Amino acid sequence: MINPVFIVNSWTSSSARVSLDGKELDQRKFRTQIDGKDLVIWIDQVIDQPTQIIIRA
Repeated sequence: MINPVFIVNSWTSSSARVSLDGKELDQRKFRTQIDGKDLVIWIDQVIDQPTQIIIRA
């Protein structure tokens, strides 16, 4: 994947943190936007192998 985008429905927080394979990303490596009740996250990353992505408030 190149620069994946995720939409999280019914997000209740005003911010988000993102981890890839247990390592928290610096906030400069992803962008977030609240669209109504949904969170949109764009990650500035090329992912070329199985990867665990965790999004949390």
